[in-house]
Amino acid sequence: MRKLEFADILGLVVVLLWAANLPLAKDALREFSPMSFNAVRIPLSALLLWFPMLLLKGRIDLQPRDIWKILVLGIIGNVFYLTLFIHGLELTKAGNVGLLMSVGTVFTALLSRLLGHEYLGRMVWVGIFLSFGGVAVILLESAEFAVGTGTLVGDLITLAAACCWSVYTVFSKTLMKSYSPLTFTTLTLSVGGFALFFISLPDLMDQNWGQISTKSYLELGYSSIFSLAVAYSIWFYCVDRLGSTKTAIYANLVPFWTLLFAWFFIGEEVTLLQILGGILILTGIYLTKLNRKLTTDN
Repeated sequence: MRKLEFADILGLVVVLLWAANLPLAKDALREFSPMSFNAVRIPLSALLLWFPMLLLKGRIDLQPRDIWKILVLGIIGNVFYLTLFIHGLELTKAGNVGLLMSVGTVFTALLSRLLGHEYLGRMVWVGIFLSFGGVAVILLESAEFAVGTGTLVGDLITLAAACCWSVYTVFSKTLMKSYSPLTFTTLTLSVGGFALFFISLPDLMDQNWGQISTKSYLELGYSSIFSLAVAYSIWFYCVDRLGSTKTAIYANLVPFWTLLFAWFFIGEEVTLLQILGGILILTGIYLTKLNRKLTTDN
């Protein structure tokens, strides 16, 4: 049995930071417009990430041939994805977002297979089938209340965000051979933050900043500083100490804690269909991750 390390504790801390972000950000969206929220959150997070990156790396050896790739992935992973994500969060339950975003692992496996990067064994397909079954259960629950709350639309937007994240993940693998995860994330987040700020200028000017409560400003600060800058810095430390496979196991805990925090912070009801859908999704993700690793090792 592997001895528990300090990095394991930090991995659990990151899980809690990410899980708490969804209900707190959703609560802040009662006063912020989605685009103005992102226009402040993402540039601030990118700026803060430069400090640990430069502290650890000293300087960036950016290859000219990689510039256009970083620009494109920065737009896909931090403009398309984050725009869809924040609108999805506005329109559905925070707990649903936590569950549905985890399906990005399954989308990543399918895209890797489509591009010929990986062979998917039988159990991986079983995992994919179970995950999509869980998604169907959550969408069924949302459809029952769609007329009153519009949660079905939010769920579909969240799934589109998960697809964007998968594209970002798959096509970033070649660049990860040349740049550390922290450097790559800082660069692409900076591209996304710069683009989002200018795209969101109309929303920033229309936002009534004087009417926003201190609580919502604190939630924006938490989402910017702790769920992105601090969490990413800790996450990459854990990857360095534990390896990417062991660290990724902790990410599977995020949906469970999101449901719990959404109930605690903003009073979201946890339904039986959510629990059933979550069990199917997480079981499918476990089978997908485990058997993809076994296939790769073999």
